[in-house]
Amino acid sequence: MSMDDLRYYYQLLYPYETIYNWLSYNGTLTFAHRELSFEYENESVQRYVKFQSAVDMKKRMTSNDDDPPRKVDAGAIWTGPPSK
Repeated sequence: MSMDDLRYYYQLLYPYETIYNWLSYNGTLTFAHRELSFEYENESVQRYVKFQSAVDMKKRMTSNDDDPPRKVDAGAIWTGPPSK
């Protein structure tokens, strides 16, 4: 998939609210305690990615400053922010 296709997908089709609700157990879990990781086109992996909301997630994934991730993994739920 090309970078343009990924940008289009994340900008217009990715179900941010649905993913947020699913991974936060419909808002009963602090989403910022859920660890996500991004894998990029060059096969590098960014761990300990966290967001406060679906809006924050969309801002990051559609940012023109960074390449969009080609893969998003949902990881552990931490008692505090994942990077700590």
